[in-house]
Amino acid sequence: MKDMTETTYRDDGSAGTTTDSQRRLRPIRLAAAAAAWVGLVVVALLNATFREVVLAPAVGDYAGHVLSTVSLLAALAVVAYLYFDRYAGHSARELVAIGLLWATLTVLFEFGFGHYVMGTPWSVLLADYNLLAGRVWVFVPIAMATYPFLFGRLFERRS
Repeated sequence: MKDMTETTYRDDGSAGTTTDSQRRLRPIRLAAAAAAWVGLVVVALLNATFREVVLAPAVGDYAGHVLSTVSLLAALAVVAYLYFDRYAGHSARELVAIGLLWATLTVLFEFGFGHYVMGTPWSVLLADYNLLAGRVWVFVPIAMATYPFLFGRLFERRS
């Protein structure tokens, strides 16, 4: 089926066209992004294992938390970069939806796995989101929400 196009006008008054696929969410794109999120979880679990086995014993719990969060942010950026390099062509709406999906799944997984599987009390899980206490984990769901738009737009400009 061919996309229908319509004329749109930018803020500067110039005309452009928009296709149906640029305006709507394609379920297959969201399903692929959800599958990619599973790979992100694997990266996060490997990072957490590295933190507990190597970092925390070597530098202490707090420094291990910070270093682990920074290394996870970098690893997630690499995975998101590779994903959007391979699967370019998302609409802005899809990129925002993928970011919200990844961030929501991340928080749900952390609280669900952390509490029900690992037995971590809710108060400890919530404490990781307290920037005033020096906890930096909150940057992970923020990154999960923003990386899709950042890398998706990067590869759109390059193609």
